[in-house]
Amino acid sequence: MNIVFPLIRTNTGSEVWTRRLATLLADRGHRVALEDVAHGFQYAPWLAPIRIPDETDVIIANSWSASAFARKGIPLVSINHLVVQDPLLAPFKSFPQAQFHKMFVTPMELAAAQRAQKNVAVSSYVARKMQELLGIEDVSVIENAVDTEFFCPSERPRQTSEKFRLLFVGNPSRRKGFDLIAQVMEALGDRVQLTCVGPKPGPTLPRPEATYTGLLDRTGVREAYRDADLLLFPSRAEGFGYAAAEALSCGLPVICSGNTAVAEIVDKTCSITCRANDVEKCVEAILSLSMDPSRHEKMKYAARQYARTRFAESRWADAFEALLFELHNKDLRRR
Repeated sequence: MNIVFPLIRTNTGSEVWTRRLATLLADRGHRVALEDVAHGFQYAPWLAPIRIPDETDVIIANSWSASAFARKGIPLVSINHLVVQDPLLAPFKSFPQAQFHKMFVTPMELAAAQRAQKNVAVSSYVARKMQELLGIEDVSVIENAVDTEFFCPSERPRQTSEKFRLLFVGNPSRRKGFDLIAQVMEALGDRVQLTCVGPKPGPTLPRPEATYTGLLDRTGVREAYRDADLLLFPSRAEGFGYAAAEALSCGLPVICSGNTAVAEIVDKTCSITCRANDVEKCVEAILSLSMDPSRHEKMKYAARQYARTRFAESRWADAFEALLFELHNKDLRRR
């Protein structure tokens, strides 16, 4: 099939998602064109100089801009990574962000839903929010995947540590629950050690005692997962949760909040779910796990086994191929 991916460069997870799916489909023999343009076109995608040839069989685009790339007679697939009108996100938006989401993003997403032949959500959580908040009823769920061959446990023995090793991966913010991590660390004291991968916390955030690595490349992030005992993921709002999926694939158990998509993609055999903002229960759960090496080892093993099935890229590519062939066959019948 001839597949076009219009892509506005944003240096975000959705861009990584697009590039990875394009690569996987190309590896399966499809003719894939990744048409990428500068970030500025996010604000006027209809002006983007993106070429969509007449022989294109399907267009796959982000819901924020998909309607701008719709072409008559070519099936369009709109991908929704996160519903920005989710009330859980409201406390963490600046006024300009809130207005941009209300006046631009939401109308564009509704236009995409009307023009697309398939609306795809990256998690069941996102699908529900599309239905509840946007009124988009016909939603297909194709859950995200990670490279489980790359994100895997190390074959070399880990260095021993007297302290239980906690890890945070991501952009520190209140939405990501970084203020909660500071409270957790204050309660746990020197019984644990924390490593933070990603940008340093800004001046309005607390800065718990930790090793701050800064941004790491893919290999560096994998090594951070491998060297930790537990991933802290207390985010208050998520559409999927890549760090959780990557951690589990590396055999690293996860502790997360129970009100976001993350709680839906993890499993009780390899994760701990706490109520949002419940620092006390989170501290108790970490202490309990740190003092039970046998349970911790079982969770590590279960994490890897679970991730290899749940997040396999082969499953992800299979699901998209099936969807694309369905659309293509319907299009041929109409012709």
